[in-house]
Amino acid sequence: PAMAEATAPEKKTTAGATDGPTSFPALVADSKSSATGDGDGEGAVDKKTLDRARGVLMGLMAGDRNGGPVRMAVRLSESLIERKGFFSEEVSKRYQNWFKGPPADSEKAFDTGGTFWNVYSLVGRGMKQADAVKTVFSSSNGIGINAAHRSSVLAACRFISDEELPAAAKTECHLTHHHGLSAAAAVAVNLICRALIRGETLEEGVKRAAASKLVSGHPRMVASLLPPKEDQPAPPPPP
Repeated sequence: PAMAEATAPEKKTTAGATDGPTSFPALVADSKSSATGDGDGEGAVDKKTLDRARGVLMGLMAGDRNGGPVRMAVRLSESLIERKGFFSEEVSKRYQNWFKGPPADSEKAFDTGGTFWNVYSLVGRGMKQADAVKTVFSSSNGIGINAAHRSSVLAACRFISDEELPAAAKTECHLTHHHGLSAAAAVAVNLICRALIRGETLEEGVKRAAASKLVSGHPRMVASLLPPKEDQPAPPPPP
């Protein structure tokens, strides 16, 4: 399917961080980018597809009331651009550098929420990433929605196929949030965004998300996406 290709931002620091939300227009594509999805780098992106992909990123910016998720999305996007794909360890390293602040990154992490802060505090003390995420989850049992916000840039990345997108969104979520509903929300948002970028309706995107294996196993998530059926019992509350 036609996806917009990301091109490297014009301005980067030696630490690998950009100047924040102003970098987003460069994360989608220029008029010479390929939209074929085959990696040949030839041809022009369809303008409507490009505009819709930019709309996803602009929506991410507009919906961020504190700045932290957008900063994380920028770092995720830079990794996608430079590596031409999603590599979770490399993305986590960028998040960790942002948590540390200068000189590891151009700025210090802020307004991230307690889960991110606690996870990377443990990682900074030498705990393995997966263990840190599980440790923080076991002490709070929090669901959290940061990943669904920051990771929506995955939907605009043509280096990630439709088949790979759900797993990529889940893995990216688990860099900070362990709860299954957190991952399901991130998967749903990415599938909806990709459907919209492709030109499908919102209803079509929502149905696609609700049918995903990583979403359909969570009745509360499905119920929040689809209109209730007649005489359908309410799904059980999350654990």
